[in-house]
Amino acid sequence: KLRSKKLKKALLLLTLVFASLQVNAKDLDNKFYLGGEGLINMYTSYTVPGASILGGYRWNEFSAEVGFTKLTNDDWGQGLKFKSNNIFADVIYTQPLYDKLEFKGLVGLGLFHTKVYNTSDSLTWIYQHGKNETDLGVRAGIGLQYQIAPKWTADFTYKFQTNCNTFIGYMNIFSVGVRYYL
Repeated sequence: KLRSKKLKKALLLLTLVFASLQVNAKDLDNKFYLGGEGLINMYTSYTVPGASILGGYRWNEFSAEVGFTKLTNDDWGQGLKFKSNNIFADVIYTQPLYDKLEFKGLVGLGLFHTKVYNTSDSLTWIYQHGKNETDLGVRAGIGLQYQIAPKWTADFTYKFQTNCNTFIGYMNIFSVGVRYYL
């Protein structure tokens, strides 16, 4: 019972804090935006850098965003090479934290495409003539966004995406991005 009371008090306190905060990012509401991100994609035991271009529209605390990510070509050695990209659509929720700082959470879908090249005779059991693979995965993430100028924001976001390809299955994505509101 004591834990339940403490939890209720903590939730009430958080609700009051969030309700009382004012954010200056209101001038970003009801606007289209364009942006880009640099990212690191972490698979089970290695990382691959990439870049995204994106666009969206923000309604108050919600945004709809679409984009394209190109990962650098990856060489696993022994003649196995990957080329990957991701087309994504996310719904983003932002919550003011302090002044121009916002928390953001997202959910969405990602269409991950991989082309595997096998250039070695020793790996004939893996896609002898190469393989194209496209999988639809679910995305979820959290991050922080800061309004750096009247029409500009910068953010840091962690995203998780499922169904990337047969070998990988999922990936963790860490991104740093900017957005310009039109």
